Amino acid sequence: MKKAKYLFFTIIISLTTLSVLGENNFGAGFGFVFGDEEPKITQQEVRDEVRKELIDPLTKCYVEAHPEKMMMKCAAYMRFDFSGHSGRYLDKDTKFYSTSDIQGEVIFDDCGQETHVASVKVNFSKDEKVMVQESFFSEWETADDYVKEFCEKMEKEKKK
Repeated sequence: MKKAKYLFFTIIISLTTLSVLGENNFGAGFGFVFGDEEPKITQQEVRDEVRKELIDPLTKCYVEAHPEKMMMKCAAYMRFDFSGHSGRYLDKDTKFYSTSDIQGEVIFDDCGQETHVASVKVNFSKDEKVMVQESFFSEWETADDYVKEFCEKMEKEKKK
């Protein structure tokens, strides 16, 4: 009987410890780790948002101004690259908190020749999710405003 009591208490203590310290099915926010209730954002969700809000509209304006660039053997394109997040290396499974500022940059790749287009900051908890900074000396602006300015520049270039 004594062994059964020890076994029972060991199981209870183990289950209690695991339910408090780890992820569990007993309820959200039961653990002691702060911030474990906050939703997480995958890298693909960030890329999709940046593509939708920034890269696709920029590419459309660029192609309208320079259609010859898409007819080459090696077509030019834009992509989003993550910057180091809080000084950490990002592996493919890294997730971000929805209230974090996720930073990266839009790169223009013209047949292997890469050019920095703009720095990007994404925060899913704000109304304006995607913010853009063209250079160090410029202010952060919304993706819509940046796209509008970029398209105006491309339109002027097209007319020359």
